Amino acid sequence: MEAGASRVLPVDGDQVASSAPRRLLPSVLPRVYLGPMRSTEGRGPRFVCLAFAFVVGCAPRAPSCVTGDLTKMPDGRVLELFAPWSHNAKVCRVGGYVVVGPAGRSDGSLWIERDGKPFVMIQEGTEVDVFSNQHDQGGARPVLTLQDRDGDGSFDFLSYETRDGHGDPAGEVTDGDLDGEADFKVLPGGTGALARIGGQWCPLQKQGDRQGALIDGKWRPVRREGWRWILIE
Repeated sequence: MEAGASRVLPVDGDQVASSAPRRLLPSVLPRVYLGPMRSTEGRGPRFVCLAFAFVVGCAPRAPSCVTGDLTKMPDGRVLELFAPWSHNAKVCRVGGYVVVGPAGRSDGSLWIERDGKPFVMIQEGTEVDVFSNQHDQGGARPVLTLQDRDGDGSFDFLSYETRDGHGDPAGEVTDGDLDGEADFKVLPGGTGALARIGGQWCPLQKQGDRQGALIDGKWRPVRREGWRWILIE
């Protein structure tokens, strides 16, 4: 998973990018690892159950916080790709949740798990992902993402999943500048893309090398200014 990466479109240029593969939290995280961990509530190493951590019934007397190397879990090396601090992580139980973060100097990252599944992930203080309780391809998928893309301390990007009246996926919507108005929607399975033009969703469609949109049933050329789609008169 790449922190700060766009899931929909590049910021610059008029070409419509295909929907990027969903970022999935690696399935290695919910797995159980039995190994010596150092408790913050006692002396000496103890054997506890780390399953992103503390699976019910695995270690009924496990301390509320432990520190250790998450990469020692089966296939745990994958964590190094997006969480270098996982070599020295602190894992705590707080109010029915499991909270995981750097044991040493923090970079602003934090993971929160609920009922044995990923719930919230904060990446270096610049991205917040909220996860579904459903899983795709062996991993958990985010259903809402907030990002601070320019690093000024304020969120400026929002992406979230939508559902229809039957509860089925209806597309992934992006508000690329967080002005309260949706800009772009990727349909389920990447079957198409819609742009918000004139207050309505319009299917994007290319003719040759020209980008356009179907507006009131008629193809019209369009271009992007930032995240806004503009008609070319």
